[in-house]
Amino acid sequence: MKTRVLCVDDQYGIRLLLKEILKSDYDVMAVETGEEAIENMRVFDPQVVILDMKLQKMKGTELLEAIRQIKCNIHTIMMTGYQDCDVLGEIKRYNPEKIIMKPFDVEQIISSVNELINNNYKVLVS
Repeated sequence: MKTRVLCVDDQYGIRLLLKEILKSDYDVMAVETGEEAIENMRVFDPQVVILDMKLQKMKGTELLEAIRQIKCNIHTIMMTGYQDCDVLGEIKRYNPEKIIMKPFDVEQIISSVNELINNNYKVLVS
């Protein structure tokens, strides 16, 4: 069975890209909203969640907190286009294993997921 990765981003193009670059190695589900992510957590049971900081009805940090209440040992990658110190500080308080700045490099996403799955991540902010 392939490792399952849940991708949460309100931008269709980002969801499509994440699904395309990860589907050969992982079972990938891509959803638009935090609500959809929460609904699918128990059914899809992902090992990794990649989520955007800015979603339509909730912040990525709020979603991250909700996801961890469902599954506390999940690996998380937070993506953000914000380079503001306050926003990055807020993200860091929620302790995602990785923070990836947008625009991101495709190889950066793939290597980050691989590192988390293999439990040898070292860099927090990429």
